[in-house]
Amino acid sequence: MKLLVMCSSYNYPEGLIEMYNSFLETKSEETEIKIYVSEDDPRIEDYKKLDIPIEFGEHKYMVGVMNYFSSKYDAEAYQLICDDHIYLKKGWDVLILEKIKEVGYVSFFDKDDYSNKNPTADVLRFDIVRKLGYFIYPKFRQAYLEPFMQHLARKVGNINLGSDYIEHKCWHGLSKSPKNLRHDFIYGEDENFSINLMAEAIGDVNEKFR
Repeated sequence: MKLLVMCSSYNYPEGLIEMYNSFLETKSEETEIKIYVSEDDPRIEDYKKLDIPIEFGEHKYMVGVMNYFSSKYDAEAYQLICDDHIYLKKGWDVLILEKIKEVGYVSFFDKDDYSNKNPTADVLRFDIVRKLGYFIYPKFRQAYLEPFMQHLARKVGNINLGSDYIEHKCWHGLSKSPKNLRHDFIYGEDENFSINLMAEAIGDVNEKFR
């Protein structure tokens, strides 16, 4: 496959179906998606009613899902997508595959975040993932990954494709963010957890990309 989109969903099946439908409406033929839901999700029965392909399994945080799919499947590039992303128009995957030949990392930024331009819908090329041994440093769980991803982007070369193709509804706790269990976790204990790991994770990237 050319591009593998990887999605972890938790406690938000209505968001997942919205993201998935936008994916189907805008993707190219050779772009595929893998979706993972943990069997201990509090809304597991709602997920099982959805008419979309989902892999159910043991509990995994979002980072674990990204590393699981990117190690299990070969693709030219891998994209991180959450159940609160929306694909806005066709051509996003064609553009990714064009630009990923020039750099190791392609990203987008949210239309409501022009000032910071934090990356979202991150894409890594196959050889970068294999050299790292992961898509995201595996000790991370879910939240506050932007400083790590930005550092990795600087190391392997980055092109940011702006905000016209993909929207992240849950952007950094804005009013659009659904207030659910995942939101409470991300903007609670997991943010500090990730901050405490940042130096170690960045050091690992520096070691592998001297």
